[in-house]
Amino acid sequence: MIVHALHLHDDQLENAKQGKDWAGPDFYNPKIQACVARVTAQGLTEEYPFQSWNYCSDPQTKKDLTPRRNYLHWLWDWV
Repeated sequence: MIVHALHLHDDQLENAKQGKDWAGPDFYNPKIQACVARVTAQGLTEEYPFQSWNYCSDPQTKKDLTPRRNYLHWLWDWV
């Protein structure tokens, strides 16, 4: 549902065609859809239409934006 809503929103923007050309992935690939939903829910903001798809189709990007807490830093804060 997140992916569908984002796709509809991005399709309405004036530079949507250029964004689709840059993104270029298969919009119906389940792995890319899951990644787009995850990074959107985690707060990835788009600078151009379909940037989330471009981000998720690039093998060099990390696919999980969950902040990781350094356990030693957390322990030190309690001392």
